Amino acid sequence: MGLLSKMLGGRGGEVAINQTLRDAISVVPGVSGHDVSYQHGPAGAAQPGRVSGVAQVRDAEALAQVLRTAYRVLIGLLGDHAHDVVFDITGQTPEGTVTPRDLGLTQPPGGREVGVRLAL
Repeated sequence: MGLLSKMLGGRGGEVAINQTLRDAISVVPGVSGHDVSYQHGPAGAAQPGRVSGVAQVRDAEALAQVLRTAYRVLIGLLGDHAHDVVFDITGQTPEGTVTPRDLGLTQPPGGREVGVRLAL
């Protein structure tokens, strides 16, 4: 378990995670805005949480970078529990919607798949 998760836990930890995610994704090249957020899963649930939302991105590669960034943030804050988080993030480009499936991932992917398939 990540240090922040141990220290803050619960919904307070969720607030800190969301602030960190907002800040990190906001500076990803090719991202002009987003509403990506993290929600803890219910206690004892098979999935520890979910990252979801839409990022306004330049192209599919920018969405891949958003997914990488979200994963890195969660690994830092949740430790190995980030592998089990669901990543339900889509991108809105000038041409339309891009999804993790367009990047060769399942829809929605889990953290482990994001980490392995997007070569972090």
